[in-house]
Amino acid sequence: MNQQELLEDFKKVLSQYTNGLRLDIFRNSEEVDEILGSTEDDRQCWTEEELLNKAFSLHQYGAYLQRSLNKERTTQNWCKSNLRVLFGKENTKYSGFAYAERQDQCLADNSAVKALFDIQIYAESRIHEIEHITGFVSSMAGVLTELAKTKRASRYENRN
Repeated sequence: MNQQELLEDFKKVLSQYTNGLRLDIFRNSEEVDEILGSTEDDRQCWTEEELLNKAFSLHQYGAYLQRSLNKERTTQNWCKSNLRVLFGKENTKYSGFAYAERQDQCLADNSAVKALFDIQIYAESRIHEIEHITGFVSSMAGVLTELAKTKRASRYENRN
């Protein structure tokens, strides 16, 4: 492959990413929405088995979110790596005194570098969003599991 073909492939990847072909936006199922939106009264009405099933569903969703998080981190690292290479090649064309000045000039002047930088920023924002959601899902699964244990313990106490 010559340089022009490599550049065209690179632009194609950027275009696909920015057009959303690569993104698998995480979406809640109706069950996950119901669980995450449940009130304390709702949770008290669920049986032990329902609580454990809902906790398991949240753990599965958490695993899906973790895979999404890993993809975004991979994207971010790929962007950082390619930005270093591209900027290293373009660095000598700019006259800024500080590294950051030359980098800003390169971002303003080179559309491929700018597109890659935008993808990196988008990936970073998705990482923060997914990390927040993952924490909430994990804590809710823990709450449901503990509530099921409490119900089980109280059921056995009532038998004796």
